Amino acid sequence: MTFNHIAVVGGGAYYLLGSGSGNAVPIVVGEPLAQAEQAVTAAHLTYKVQQGSSGQYGKGTVYQTTPTGGSRVPANTVVILYESTGAPTVAVPPLIGQSATNAEATLQGKGLNYSTKTNASCTGQAGQVTAQSPSAGSQVPSGSTVQITTCGGGTAIPGNVVGASQATATSVLQQAGFQVKVAQGTGPSQYANGTVFNVVPNSGTTVAQGSIVTIYVQNGATPTTSPSTGGSPTAGGSPTAVPPTTGDGAGGSPNTLPTCLPVGCLPLG
Repeated sequence: MTFNHIAVVGGGAYYLLGSGSGNAVPIVVGEPLAQAEQAVTAAHLTYKVQQGSSGQYGKGTVYQTTPTGGSRVPANTVVILYESTGAPTVAVPPLIGQSATNAEATLQGKGLNYSTKTNASCTGQAGQVTAQSPSAGSQVPSGSTVQITTCGGGTAIPGNVVGASQATATSVLQQAGFQVKVAQGTGPSQYANGTVFNVVPNSGTTVAQGSIVTIYVQNGATPTTSPSTGGSPTAGGSPTAVPPTTGDGAGGSPNTLPTCLPVGCLPLG
């Protein structure tokens, strides 16, 4: 024959299940320790408390009993109540220097979760762990989340910027993830107006992602050579006109050539 009894302790009802003679061990798993102790006492049993970690039951609650709840035992039998101290703790492993993939696998193997972020200003090896929180060796509850920071690795300045137009150079740099600053200036004569004659930092340099890159755009007059045009060129490149010679040297009517006969030349009239 099976007997079902309900013990009311401290406002809570606890089932005392079992069959045959003896007292039923109350079902107190998940209850606060103090209430579990009262229930065991009300069932004319005694108790002993042991502590242990539990990932399912919070700190201060009963996560197990021995004998199990519902068992029938003689009066005054000792029931062991296992009180939870909370989730079991895990030592955080050292992760700095590992690749993000290896670090994440290590954490999962320890029963820990992870959250990964990238440091865009880092120009070291891309994907390598540079920081972690909590630090290595810290004791944390199982299932806790460990924050890991990886290196962005930086980005190299493209090599097809110098010599390109301002618009093209700006587009190339922006597509590579850089911010662009434009400065006007006069560069070497082989660069036509509107083209880039210098870039800072230099092409090929690895810098942090999203860095500002300055391009210098030619805006000075491109030197040219003026052709010579008859006569002696002046400073402006134009030939010097030689005015006709006049009799008085003042630019009057030109002189008339003298008339010469076999006996001599007649004077100018």
